Amino acid sequence: MQSRLSQTDRVVPVLLLGLSFVWGTSFLLIKIADAAMSPSWVASLRLALGAIFVWAVALARRERVVFTPGRWAHMALLAFFATAGPFILLAWAETKVPSGVAGVINATTPLWTMALAAALLPAERLSGGGVAWMTGAFIGVVGILSPWSSSAASLWGDVACLVAAFSYAIGFVYTKVVVQPWGVPATSLTAVQLSLATLEAGVAIPLVGARFSVAPGPLAALLVLGAINTGAAFIAYHMVVRRAGATRSSTVTYLSPVVALILGVTLRGEHLGWSAYLGSAVLLICLAGAGGHLGIPKRPAVQLRGGGEQDPLPTTDRYEVSDP
Repeated sequence: MQSRLSQTDRVVPVLLLGLSFVWGTSFLLIKIADAAMSPSWVASLRLALGAIFVWAVALARRERVVFTPGRWAHMALLAFFATAGPFILLAWAETKVPSGVAGVINATTPLWTMALAAALLPAERLSGGGVAWMTGAFIGVVGILSPWSSSAASLWGDVACLVAAFSYAIGFVYTKVVVQPWGVPATSLTAVQLSLATLEAGVAIPLVGARFSVAPGPLAALLVLGAINTGAAFIAYHMVVRRAGATRSSTVTYLSPVVALILGVTLRGEHLGWSAYLGSAVLLICLAGAGGHLGIPKRPAVQLRGGGEQDPLPTTDRYEVSDP
């Protein structure tokens, strides 16, 4: 038993660092793909590639999905809020803002999730400390946006990133309240979610823009973004959750924005103002504090209907994952 635990301890940090790098590169890859195609094409092709990968894994595991019509409707809503909508918004936003900024703003998803859950779920009320951490995080967001020095186009891009993060949060809360009780395996659930989101994003192509050109760099970026960053990373993430639990796994949320910032500055020459860097640091510190990663105890686990306990706003092996 001890050797098995030590093996897990060795594997988990490697997987966490790998996932942080992979998801941190997503924003750079989106930026590259945006150069050759419209945001709706970027989102729909990325989703299609991710769906193919996850379906292959689900079929290899012989997982089956049998939904009633009502559940298909729920899945369509989840696909829109947790996947199709945010993917299109982020791809569009990166035509206006640096990839590093998009990566950091995307990290506000846990902030919006906590706020929504506190407003809608009685068991998720925020403590005084939680309110303080969230207030600090919002101050950090203001620093990132820097409305006193940003152009109108840049601000619209920032707003699109914030709306995408808020949409992810709706997806997380919706999953917890509606989808999680179904007990559907995470791989099959996500395969369905990505497939429906592909259709939804495809509908947006003539509405948002149908620009598409064949260029080796953007096509390669899109292939990696879909198959690796969306498909394979999901499988790896749930491997981490099963081995290390939701709390430890959530550290990816705080590491991937740092990767996005570093890649944007070093590979694309993105230059941010001092307020954006300071705001990013404040935001990530406050998010880590709110998540209990600074040595400050979190609230006790929440008792779920039907038995069992769960950390507030968890990510379990039966949760969908909204990767960037």
